[in-house]
Amino acid sequence: MKNWYWRWWISIVFGSLFIVFVVSQGIFAQQIVPIPAGEFRPSAASQPGSRLQMDESQWTILQPRPEVAMPPLLFPESPGLLSSIEGINFDEDAANSSAFHIPPDPSGAAGPNHVVSAVNTSIEWFTKAGVNQHSGSLADFFSSVSPQTNTFDPKVLYDQYNNRFVVVTLERVDSPRRSRIFVAVSDDSDPNGTWYFLDIDSKLTIGGSETWADYPGLGVSAEAVYITANMFSFFPGTFEGSRLWIIDKTGFYSGGAAVVNMYDPSTAASL
Repeated sequence: MKNWYWRWWISIVFGSLFIVFVVSQGIFAQQIVPIPAGEFRPSAASQPGSRLQMDESQWTILQPRPEVAMPPLLFPESPGLLSSIEGINFDEDAANSSAFHIPPDPSGAAGPNHVVSAVNTSIEWFTKAGVNQHSGSLADFFSSVSPQTNTFDPKVLYDQYNNRFVVVTLERVDSPRRSRIFVAVSDDSDPNGTWYFLDIDSKLTIGGSETWADYPGLGVSAEAVYITANMFSFFPGTFEGSRLWIIDKTGFYSGGAAVVNMYDPSTAASL
């Protein structure tokens, strides 16, 4: 009886070990094995001369978009000509200065009822209907500030802030060297009334050279009149920079003493 029990127990143990061995052999035997490729057989659709059979009823055919007519571009028309005024001609300017000047350097401005025009050495003004009310030389116009020679490069502007005309012109004298900016302002919008005049000394020493003012620019704000000029040496005529003059309107526009400050724009702009 005892021997039978041990034989039974040993058979159970060895049977279990055999099952574990068989299962483990199956697990370790599982590997990724490459499958050999079979014979390549292309589909009929890829054969030369073959074509895919498609249901053409399912196709969508894109049609060209019909052309749309664009509306014409509309530009505002220029205002019609109200009047035509014959300005100062070549011979008239020569008669005022005893010399011919090329180019004419024309400048002009319109106020509510008048037009003021200037070229090289002459100035005129008209009504807007074209009636000439003044014609003469800029030297005579600025006679109160005593120009010594013919002036040049005039600029005319209408100050809309104070309803006045402003005129600027230049003078250069070589011997003795002299450069001046002449400025005039009317007392109202009618140039036939009173004018106030100002003389600015524009001979400056820049970089060791004495210079004179040329090519003036003119502008206004509510508080001041602004004049710019390019500065050239008297000899050999090299450009030495630009300068800006600011005239306070308070005294100048009332006929009193004018306060004028001069600036180097390149320094003021930190260039």
